Amino acid sequence: MAKMETISGVTSTISRNIKIKGKLTSNKGLKIAGKFEGEISLTGIVYIQGTGEVQAKIETDELLLEGRLEGSVIARKSIRITKTGSLIGDIQLPLGALNIEEGAVFEGKVAPIQKTIPKPNPKLNKNK
Repeated sequence: MAKMETISGVTSTISRNIKIKGKLTSNKGLKIAGKFEGEISLTGIVYIQGTGEVQAKIETDELLLEGRLEGSVIARKSIRITKTGSLIGDIQLPLGALNIEEGAVFEGKVAPIQKTIPKPNPKLNKNK
């Protein structure tokens, strides 16, 4: 299990006895040891500790999961699910950025983050 001291960038905590429902945005990392339901959008890391229970749509740079998560995740850098972690839901992340330890639970779909290139508009390219 990861120790708090080794998780750089975590500046806010939802403690073990706290339950929050809503939308959370931040430009810093977040540790969840309690319960959260809703949406999380932040720059940095979302660290769901072993006691954490989350039902959410998450968009973040990194996810470190030791607890339980049900929902969807877009991670711009990486996702790590430890042996105590459980993720039920779909994820998007860069190719090669998923680490699932033996014993972890993952049920869902994985898709690469794709940069979309706009299709040319033939009407704009016609010379009249």
